[in-house]
Amino acid sequence: MRRFILILIFITGWLSAGTLAASPGIQPLDTIRAAAAAFLETETARNGVPARIELSQLDPRLRLGRCDLPLEAFFPAGARTQGNVTVGVRCTGASPWSIYVPARVQVYDQVVVAARPMSRGALLGAGDIEVREMDVTALAGGYLSSPEQAVGRMLRRNVQLGAAIGPGMVELPRIIRRGERVQILARSGGMEVRMEGEALEDGAKGEVIRVRNRSSRRSVEGLVAGPGTVEVRL
Repeated sequence: MRRFILILIFITGWLSAGTLAASPGIQPLDTIRAAAAAFLETETARNGVPARIELSQLDPRLRLGRCDLPLEAFFPAGARTQGNVTVGVRCTGASPWSIYVPARVQVYDQVVVAARPMSRGALLGAGDIEVREMDVTALAGGYLSSPEQAVGRMLRRNVQLGAAIGPGMVELPRIIRRGERVQILARSGGMEVRMEGEALEDGAKGEVIRVRNRSSRRSVEGLVAGPGTVEVRL
């Protein structure tokens, strides 16, 4: 008899739960998760790179009134859009409600990594780097995605084997040093004048640095055009 009562209680509870889950007045939880997933897929598609989306399960005890309008998904103000994220889903119908769904968005892209351990000041060549597909959501400092962005640059700090190389970790090598004698190349229209000068700053090719005319002692800014040459536009 005791066993029969336990079975009866189990069946009654199962039927009640099934009836409640299927109740037309309750919003199915899978529709909430589907709205959040569709929203995240749309948002990540704008980046043009592959993404992997994982949604957390909602509490099965959750009971929200069935919405009489399509559900709306959104990012809360100030929320992250990659990594561990939160997506809001709301009903704006006759009985409004909102809920927040935790999720993880992993975005994958081609990333330049170190092919061997290297020290600060090393000049990167093609054999020093590799390109791998990685989850870039954890790369807070950004990343380089092609060898052309790294080769010919100089490391600003030590890197370990397999470490992602970000834009803040490399710089163009300095081809002019402060105090060095340089040629100041002044151009105006079709005219070209060369003067002896002194670099007041270190400079890489393409950078603008200050130089001093050794004759007039006047300081001007110019573009580093090559080793020992600074171009000034008049």
